[in-house]
Amino acid sequence: MSEPDPKRIRLSEDGRICKRFSASDADLTLESSDKILFKVHRNNLSTHSTIFPGEEFSSEGEIVKFSEDSEVLELVLQYVYPNVLPDLGRISFELLKRLADAAEKYHIFSAMEICRLHMQRRVKQRPVEVLSYACKYGYSPLSDEAAPFTVDSEPSDVLASLGPGHFARWFFFLTSKCVPELKPDDDHIRACSKRLAAIQGNILALTKPRIRYQDLEEDPLEIFNSALAIDGVCEECEFWWGKRLREYLSALNKIPKYSEVPLPF
Repeated sequence: MSEPDPKRIRLSEDGRICKRFSASDADLTLESSDKILFKVHRNNLSTHSTIFPGEEFSSEGEIVKFSEDSEVLELVLQYVYPNVLPDLGRISFELLKRLADAAEKYHIFSAMEICRLHMQRRVKQRPVEVLSYACKYGYSPLSDEAAPFTVDSEPSDVLASLGPGHFARWFFFLTSKCVPELKPDDDHIRACSKRLAAIQGNILALTKPRIRYQDLEEDPLEIFNSALAIDGVCEECEFWWGKRLREYLSALNKIPKYSEVPLPF
């Protein structure tokens, strides 16, 4: 069992009690998974959580054991007391995940909302984990935001994070065709092929699975206009590229959100 980090958790001299939560008039003692004690007030817990029992419940002096470690318990308990709240932007993503799970588990609503916001801020850096969190707790807008950033992830990693149930939706999200294939017309193959070759990288970005228009790093209009700016435009090219642009934008706007992807069962 891991020891608590002394830099994060300030302990009593005997190393058994969290100094931040060591009230002399406490009527409830909690114990973390790494054997640190927290002396707290039952009323504060019951006021801020629908899970914690109120004063009518008696533990008869017993210590209430928690599966969360002391780092997580110290953070989550700060949301049930009138303290300055911790700066979650400075904690590791792994600790944020554990705190978010604890907040959801014990229905501490103020912590739940703040954790959701900090998860959203890290959606581009940790998209698979954020998607897993959003799916687990039913945050559909956040799952819709995170899912497009997971399209390059290893399926085995996604399966391990999401579990079989949510992985099925991710698989159909990933494999759905999102935009029409871009091919030049036969009657001006040379001119259009030249333009396709010049902007191939950006066109591939447009056709990436399920990436919505607003998630693209570059505006599709600019990508298509860059093709028309290449020398050697034939009379039909402007019409052809304009038609392709309209098809792309129409297809992109019809893509359902991740949470709306239909499952075949």
